[in-house]
Amino acid sequence: MPAPDDLDVPLHYCRDKIGGAGSALYYSLLFLPPASRTALIALHALRRELDDIADECTDPGVARLKFAWWQEELANLFQGRARHPVTLLLAPVVRRLALPRDALHELLKAAETRLPPVRYARFNDLLEHARRTGGAMAALVAAALGGEPATARALGTAFELAELLYDLGLHARRDRLPLPLEDLARFNIPVADILHGKENQAFHKFMAFEADRAETLLRESLQALMPGNRRALLPLRIQAHIALATLAAARRQGYTVLQQRPTLMPLRLLWIAWRTKHAD
Repeated sequence: MPAPDDLDVPLHYCRDKIGGAGSALYYSLLFLPPASRTALIALHALRRELDDIADECTDPGVARLKFAWWQEELANLFQGRARHPVTLLLAPVVRRLALPRDALHELLKAAETRLPPVRYARFNDLLEHARRTGGAMAALVAAALGGEPATARALGTAFELAELLYDLGLHARRDRLPLPLEDLARFNIPVADILHGKENQAFHKFMAFEADRAETLLRESLQALMPGNRRALLPLRIQAHIALATLAAARRQGYTVLQQRPTLMPLRLLWIAWRTKHAD
């Protein structure tokens, strides 16, 4: 097992990977004890590493080769032969917490489904994607923190849906459309309009409909948490409340998300994290 000092470089690498002070994720981890914070930094860095392949590789063949490398590296992780900074930091977490191998591989498989072009015929298809991405990540967080995985997965699924909405401009520029095609048809919005950043009144009404649905799922998932689970899943609850606040910011700016992603100031993020921690 690596000595603590041997993990300094992997820890710095993973912190840089997930974003430093000022990011929403940073504030969601702020009130955790050091060991738990390190565990979640490693998990989120793994997801970011995998998502970056789908985001940055313009050649699908190269992307698939990179995913195959990560398939091998996850096997190395469980055999004590980790090589990458992310898996080096994750190795003691896996041993200490007995994180399920299948859940880590689920993150890999979910990242592969993000290779463009991406379309979803119905809302249930999009919901399943959110369950396999944000939901799977939330279940891993629950396993690391001693929370209940099923309710954590529901919460992670809900804030994944919200993030897909207010990150829509970024996804559209990468030929990913995290919206139900059946809903676009109902509002008479051509797919090409979204991909080319065209916004109009019909689009803003459509976004209000989708945002209301995501907000309802977020609030229902938060209300479903039992008291003990609420304390264990504090980082997920902070992320959920940040997602709610970001949806509200999108509403205030008229849902012009194809042109500008709604953002929250660091002080606002800190206030949400502090208020959520002291809500119990």
